[in-house]
Formats: sequence, C-alpha cells, structure tokens
Amino acid sequence: MGLLRVILHLRHVSKTLAILDGGVAAIAAATSTVPTVLPSVNANLEPVRDFCEAVR
Repeated sequence: MGLLRVILHLRHVSKTLAILDGGVAAIAAATSTVPTVLPSVNANLEPVRDFCEAVR
C-alpha cells in the first residue's frame, strides 16, 4: 500500500513539473523576440539619429 502511495505522489509531481516546464517555455517564447526585433528598431531610428546629429 505504501508503494502505491509513493507511485501516485511521484505521478503528481511529474505532472506538476510538466506544467511548470510548459509555463517556463511560454515565458521564454514571449520574451525571446526582443533581440530579434532590436536590429530593425535601430535601423528604423537611424534617420532620426542622423538628423539629431546634424542639428548639433
């Protein structure tokens, strides 16, 4: 009977860890876009930067 309880607890822990891993993966996917977008943002701001330096 004790072994069955251990098995059930381990299954519960395994399911909880799988859910947690999925949540961490979702957070990682949501925050991974910043480095990929940054070069295009810098490229779009280049004319503004050039204009500001010309005003000086």
